[in-house]
Amino acid sequence: MTHADDDAYLLLIDRHIEELEQRLDALRELIVEMAASDEDTASQSELMCTLVRAIASMKAIKAKELDALFDADRGDQAGLPKWIS
Repeated sequence: MTHADDDAYLLLIDRHIEELEQRLDALRELIVEMAASDEDTASQSELMCTLVRAIASMKAIKAKELDALFDADRGDQAGLPKWIS
């Protein structure tokens, strides 16, 4: 992958994280409104947990990708081939 590809991939991950966080915020507001009306929020709470796990997974993927990029850059700077780890 080129640096432009890497940047685009990381940007895509960031956008997915932002979208999930926006959905999580909206869901939180909905749960608060439903709870105030004494409505059952079990399914919404379950969905909220799923969104939290999805966000954590996306952040872990991003961290792994960044680590790989930094490792590749360090290898390049040391004059070592990228395949040597």
